[in-house]
Amino acid sequence: MKKIISVKPAQKQISGVREIIGKNIDTAIRELGITQAKFANKIGIKPGTLSYWVNGKRIETLSSLEKISKVTGKPVEWFLQESHEDSGLYKTVIELQQQVADIKSKYGK
Repeated sequence: MKKIISVKPAQKQISGVREIIGKNIDTAIRELGITQAKFANKIGIKPGTLSYWVNGKRIETLSSLEKISKVTGKPVEWFLQESHEDSGLYKTVIELQQQVADIKSKYGK
């Protein structure tokens, strides 16, 4: 007799991951102060596709998360985290890194 394995627990885990990633994408877009449509355009996808991601209905590919990461300035790992309690500190570090990069480009170092 064959043993039947339920995939429902795995489906729930995947659904939870999609929701976390979607919530974090939405947070990152809000922090940029732009619309989802403008953000979708920046990463080269249709607004409807982005809406699916934000609402946790589909899961993105790693390459999509890398594009999102590049535009938002947040590491890919940030989108996988359930909590961002240290988000303010992270934002400060990113701003300082950007200032250093600006100074280097200005003075050619």
